[in-house]
Amino acid sequence: CVDPELRRAQREKLGLASEDLLLVHAGKLAPNKGVGVLIEAFASAGAGPAQLLIIGAGEPAYEAELDRLIAARGLSGRVKRLPFLSTVELNAYFNAADLGLWPGNPSIVIQEALCAGLPVIIQDHPTVKHLVAYENGLLVEKDSVASLTGALVRLTADPEARARMGQASRQLILDHHTYERISDEFLR
Repeated sequence: CVDPELRRAQREKLGLASEDLLLVHAGKLAPNKGVGVLIEAFASAGAGPAQLLIIGAGEPAYEAELDRLIAARGLSGRVKRLPFLSTVELNAYFNAADLGLWPGNPSIVIQEALCAGLPVIIQDHPTVKHLVAYENGLLVEKDSVASLTGALVRLTADPEARARMGQASRQLILDHHTYERISDEFLR
C-alpha cells in the first residue's frame, strides 16, 4: 500500500513538486456522495495552490452538473476528474495524494486510501467512525460546506498533522483491516 517510490513517480507524472498539495476523492459520483459539497468547500477553503483530483463516474447528467460547478467556481485549473480506475491505478493516485476526502455516504475505497497512508476527512456516519479511531482523520457533518471547509482549512495548513494522521491511518489498517486480521476475527 504505502510506496514512496510510487508516490514520487506518480507525482512527477502529475507535474507536482514535493511541496504541492494533492487532495483526492474516489468512488461513484452521485449526489449522496457529497461531491458537490466537496467542490464548494474546496472553493471556499482556498487551500493555496492545492489540487483536487476526483476519480469515478456517475450518471452523465450529474457529471455535467459537477463540471459546471467546477467551472462556475473558477476551479478548472485546480480540479481534475478521472474515470473509474483499476485498484492498481487507484493505489498510485492514493500514494501520490496528501489527503483523502469522502464528505458523503461512505465508500469502500476509504480503506484503500488508509492503507496508502492517507489522512482522511469523512462524513460523521456510524458505519465509518471506526475508520478514524486512531485520530487519523476528521469527521464532518453531512451536506455541510462549512464543516468540510473548516476541516480542509485545518488540514491543508498543517503538514505535521497530515503526516501524523497518515501514519496512524496505515497503523489502523495493519491492526484491524488486513486479510489475516479479518479472517481471524471471522473465525472466532
